[in-house]
Amino acid sequence: MPMISIQYATPRSRTELPKEIAKAARQLSSEILHKNPEVTAVVVEEMEPANWFIASKSLTEHGLASFWFDVRITDGTNTRDEKAAFIAATFTKMNELIGPLHNATSVNAVDATPIVGRERQRDVMHGRERQATLALPTICRLNASEFGIDPIRNIVTELIEANAAA
Repeated sequence: MPMISIQYATPRSRTELPKEIAKAARQLSSEILHKNPEVTAVVVEEMEPANWFIASKSLTEHGLASFWFDVRITDGTNTRDEKAAFIAATFTKMNELIGPLHNATSVNAVDATPIVGRERQRDVMHGRERQATLALPTICRLNASEFGIDPIRNIVTELIEANAAA
């Protein structure tokens, strides 16, 4: 399940543009990265071109558009070539939707180590999978006491119970 975050600024703003961008992001991640569009989350945020600065000049002053496109995908699920094709197609589509683009525009396809998601938990609990792993990124520091709950203990308990029932 990829998480896609997009910030953009364009002088060609239209009311329906955020929905068109979200649809394009889902479509590209489905066609090129083989991600299920039904569980692809997309956040689109429009920024004012006057408030987006590159080299001390706003996009309004440059007369161009720009975007920051960040997609988080499960580590190891896509090849380098697939990610490169996705990045190229994303630039082409975004240029079509909001361009012309400034050179300081970015697409990031980031491999992320998953924490067991709800869908996978359900699969494990219903016996559709024999083994489950709980992986946290090595840089992640989760302090459950800050939330007043112990989510890791709950997940681990559910996984142990599901594996025992399998």
